[in-house]
Amino acid sequence: MRFGYCVNMLAEDPAGVGYDWIARLAELGFDYVDLPMAQMMVLSDEEFESLVLRPLRESGLPCVCSNNLFPASHLLTGPDADHDAAYAYCEKAFSRAAQLGASRLVFGSSGARNVPFGFPREEAARQLAALLTRLSPLAHQYGLTMVLEPLNRAESNILTSIRESVALCRAVDQPTVRMLVDSYHMSLSGETAADVAQTTGMLQHVHIARPLGRGLPCEGDGEDYPAFFRALRAAGYDDAVSMEAYLENQAADAIAASLRYLRDCAEAKGV
Repeated sequence: MRFGYCVNMLAEDPAGVGYDWIARLAELGFDYVDLPMAQMMVLSDEEFESLVLRPLRESGLPCVCSNNLFPASHLLTGPDADHDAAYAYCEKAFSRAAQLGASRLVFGSSGARNVPFGFPREEAARQLAALLTRLSPLAHQYGLTMVLEPLNRAESNILTSIRESVALCRAVDQPTVRMLVDSYHMSLSGETAADVAQTTGMLQHVHIARPLGRGLPCEGDGEDYPAFFRALRAAGYDDAVSMEAYLENQAADAIAASLRYLRDCAEAKGV
């Protein structure tokens, strides 16, 4: 398994990107970085080059994935959904992802995809399927895969379970649309490691965090991380796992300790 970090969870910069952490994560021993697309899209081309691309090159740390594809200002479901605007946005976003060297984009984006009150949920799912189908050739052009992220019900009112998200992935039926599982959202949604099996053959990315406070996973925190990694292996997954956790009041060396622990969990006998 390769381990990265969603640096927007640590961001202190005005845009909320977290680019100041790129070099630090390389020093802490991470394999890659996970950068937020919606936040990077507010940067000018010059800022994107100097604040993001240059630090990536200098650190030697690759960007495997870009999370948070759409900002909340883009409405993807409901009577006011504007897929033309979403497509135009993605033309630039996908280009930037390619400049980063990313191979996958996370379609979480609860604010953009949430279904307006009173709008039929089934119709909203058809809208999302239509948008993903339309974006698929563009994603293929840039060598990208869009990964669907099930979010907990406190954040989203659609794609709130692995089962529902797998159903949409199958409905779109494009190689550029695959699945993500997130241990934090799984826990809040009452899903267990056994539910990961539903993603077999479709799983393309993973997020992990301690459910309590969305904190750093650590030994003895009450969570069965080895079982989660066993489930990933059983689903045929042996690839990128991004830590998506807040640092809270801990020092940076707590991140390194968490990374060592997760590597141990992933490499443990029987995992």
